[in-house]
Amino acid sequence: MNNNARYHDLTIAMHWATAIAIFVAVGSVLLREVVEDDNWQSLLIGLHRSMGVSILFLAVVRLLTRLVTNSSGVNAGLSKSVRLVAKAGHSALYFFLLAVPFAGWLLTSAQGEPLTLFGVYDLPALVSKNRDLADQLGDLHETGGWVFIALIGLHISAALWHHFWRKDQVLRSMLLDSPQ
Repeated sequence: MNNNARYHDLTIAMHWATAIAIFVAVGSVLLREVVEDDNWQSLLIGLHRSMGVSILFLAVVRLLTRLVTNSSGVNAGLSKSVRLVAKAGHSALYFFLLAVPFAGWLLTSAQGEPLTLFGVYDLPALVSKNRDLADQLGDLHETGGWVFIALIGLHISAALWHHFWRKDQVLRSMLLDSPQ
């Protein structure tokens, strides 16, 4: 890897904004499972859904950003097999960044529930209310979410592997204060 290579500032900002949104989305839905107060449960599922829509939006913007920015130097010097694994991992992450929130939107629609973005803007239902479909989408959304969390764990492990074992600049290239 080129020691001065790094991702574009917009790419870095979008990466960390997405990470925060995922953390809040997962945290809010897990917290909802242990909170007994109906008002808090409603607030937490609303936050979870809003974060999901935000993640979907961020994923689309991130994909567009990848098309217009150059980060080719970031992986320079890595073996072909490492670059291939990284590309496969990133492709899987992007798939789940899009698929899990989209499945959540479909699920909310099939439940006949409104999808309100941060209590301000109502998003359209994507499907009509359908209990059987909602059950299937619930399973898909939950399973996809757990697979996504596992992939994120692998992603973090890979970043740490690069930093501590390979001692290259891959992790630093995704930090806003990394060298230019």
